[in-house]
Formats: sequence, structure tokens, C-alpha cells
Amino acid sequence: MRLGHASGRRHHGRAGQARGGPGVGGPGQAFRRKEGEVKQYDAVVVGGGHNALVAATRLACERWKVLVLERRPVLGGAASAAEIFPGCAVNVAAQDAGLFPAGLAADLDLAAHGLEWIHPPALATSLTGGGEALTLWRDPARTMDEIARHSRADAARFPDWADHLRTMARVLRVALDHPAPPPHPLAPPPTRRQVRPPRQGGGGG
Repeated sequence: MRLGHASGRRHHGRAGQARGGPGVGGPGQAFRRKEGEVKQYDAVVVGGGHNALVAATRLACERWKVLVLERRPVLGGAASAAEIFPGCAVNVAAQDAGLFPAGLAADLDLAAHGLEWIHPPALATSLTGGGEALTLWRDPARTMDEIARHSRADAARFPDWADHLRTMARVLRVALDHPAPPPHPLAPPPTRRQVRPPRQGGGGG
């Protein structure tokens, strides 16, 4: 798999030197590297976000020759890290890794490529305009104490609310772990009357 800058100016580090195996299927794609030089690929993935990288890697594991094009100087899309504040690098938009499929890291052997899961004691912090903050902790008792500083009534209802969220999470996890059904069985095909173009003119009948 080759990682290329969409402008063709440069490539992303060492990954740009990698080569996939011979293509075994899929539409043949070409990417012009230099004037008069064309390299053939089985698939060209436009965009180097996290979903695109997974798709490209899956294809490369099937020994497709894949080219990934990304306009930005970093890969990962919403899951990439940026130094929002000096000395503080955070994910751009992936505020939680809970949606990461459980078996994907093992399937792609991401630990061998440097993946490390970090589980901080604080889950999220909401800052207020008055200098206060509300932090949700992994420890439910600590979270209740935190909420009680702002509202004792809300703190008392937190366990029931957390149970409700866990129930919803179990249902959503089942849905997320299965491929979406094809869209065509969800709606009947249009009838001939529905697709017939309207009559022109003012004739009746």
C-alpha cells in the first residue's frame, strides 16, 4: 500500500515506500507520478481518514495494490491528533475510542505497529464560563460526588441514568457490530403509475 499526497508533491514518511503484492482483482487504476510515468493500482482510495485507512488496509491484506491519497500533511482524519493548545495534543474529533471495533486491532495487528490504549481516570470534562468544571470519572462514586457539587438531586438520579445508558449501549453495540442491510429491501420498488411522467397540457381524463 502506498500513501501519497493528493497534490503529488510528496508522500507520508516511510509508508510511502511500501509496496503491496500483485493485484488479484478489482478495477485497474492508474496514478500518474511523473510526466510520462504511470503506475497501475488495483484501488485508489481518496482521503486518508481512519475509515479510509481501514478499507485500504483490508484491500492490501488481500494483496491488492492500493494507493491512498490525502490532501492534509497528516493521516487519520477525525482520529488524527493535533496540538490544539501548546503542549496539549488531542484527537481532532474522535473524543472517544468506544466505537473502535473490538476485533479490528487484533485483526490488523495494530499493537505491533505502536497502538497503545490509554485509559485515563477522567472520561470527560465540561468547562463553564464561571471558572467551574464538571468531570465525569470512570469511578461512578467519584462521578456522583462531582455532580453533587452542582446538584444533589441530579447526583441521586445518576445511577439510574447510567443504567439506562448501559442498556442503550448494549443495543447500539449489536447494531454497530453487524453490517447494515442493503437499502433496496427496505422500500418496495415504485409502481408503473408512480414513475409515469405527468401529462402535459390541459386535457382531462
